[in-house]
Amino acid sequence: MLANTTATFQIPALDCAEELALIEKGLRPLEGIAELSPDYLNRRLRVAFDPTRQNEDAIAERLAAIGFPAEASQANAKRTGDAPAWPRPSTLVGAALLMLAIALRFALGATTWPVAALCIAATAVSGW
Repeated sequence: MLANTTATFQIPALDCAEELALIEKGLRPLEGIAELSPDYLNRRLRVAFDPTRQNEDAIAERLAAIGFPAEASQANAKRTGDAPAWPRPSTLVGAALLMLAIALRFALGATTWPVAALCIAATAVSGW
């Protein structure tokens, strides 16, 4: 017996439990669906299913048919699971240099807008 496979779908309309209830009702006719895990903030739905009875394309088609057009996330295409996508090393180096500049400015007694601007820039560069 194979373990369940998970697929993550980006669903722009998924923002509360009411939409999830409609999706659950719409996916009920499909065999092999084991679990639905919503992420309302990022509007994603993770679906655990039996790969011998169901597939990602059929689930996406059914979602569209019930009024929730979805696309499989990049994580599914790469088969990396739900692991977070880390920034490239160059962005981390850039963020580290900006943080070093912040520390130097702070050590020199500059606690004004340049420090705040550097903090914002470091955050933006690092992707967080």
